[in-house]
Amino acid sequence: MGIISCPFIRWIETNGQALFLTDREVYSPLGRSLFTANRDMRVLCHPAIRLYFGLTDGKEHSARVFSGKSWLPPEMRVLHPEKPTEFMKSWGRMWRDEKVFDEIDLQYILNRGTKPWQKKADEELTRRGIALTVQPTPTPSFTRVKKTKSGQPAGSTVSVKNLRKKLRDGLERWTCLDADMIIDRITTDKETRDKLLCPDDERWGWTPLNIFTHCSRDAILRYILKNLPDVFTDEELKAMLSACATEPFLNSVYSNFGPPYEEWAREELDKRFISRRKKP
Repeated sequence: MGIISCPFIRWIETNGQALFLTDREVYSPLGRSLFTANRDMRVLCHPAIRLYFGLTDGKEHSARVFSGKSWLPPEMRVLHPEKPTEFMKSWGRMWRDEKVFDEIDLQYILNRGTKPWQKKADEELTRRGIALTVQPTPTPSFTRVKKTKSGQPAGSTVSVKNLRKKLRDGLERWTCLDADMIIDRITTDKETRDKLLCPDDERWGWTPLNIFTHCSRDAILRYILKNLPDVFTDEELKAMLSACATEPFLNSVYSNFGPPYEEWAREELDKRFISRRKKP
């Protein structure tokens, strides 16, 4: 996929062949059944491949940074995933599915991809009605912290003062969010601060802080609900959903997040006279 990190290009080598997922597997009756029952599983990762093919062994591979198809197994090379137009023939439904390629994936590609991939990410973000929060840049700066051998944060490279400034710059783009309250809640505790600055290997070195500074209000709310619910009171979380969540995100919360968020989203959708999606 050009010179960008691509952990969603994954396969498992077993018995002399490479197994991976395309639209054909993910949206087959078996795939729908498996991934509906395991809806928290990230379809782009190795466990999803193991689940679909029933694998207990095999060597896992990821094409994280490559400039062509030479790194790929023969079974994948023939599909030409390095070319956007060819990639869409085998992975197009996954690309357009926000549960598979979510906004964070697309924003990363927008900022780190080659021009053809930046264009594809731009088009998909526009199709989803997501305003771009940053312009594509060839070498963006990501906030990181050093990690110990155990993988734990070894000390933040960003001071609390600078962290608060970065958060404010990101949050004040969304006037519906209470920036002062959110910043106070998530910068008071050192463990929470380190969580914001700790790179996530599944997102190619992005830190959660980049979600606050690069992504939309829905992505920010999603991260807060999934990762920082204990930092906020129920009243504060509910108020954020009511004031700032878009209709697609509310429907996603209603369908996928479980209690108590499901009930809050239902109430807000009903208040706005918006029909709810059927649950899977």
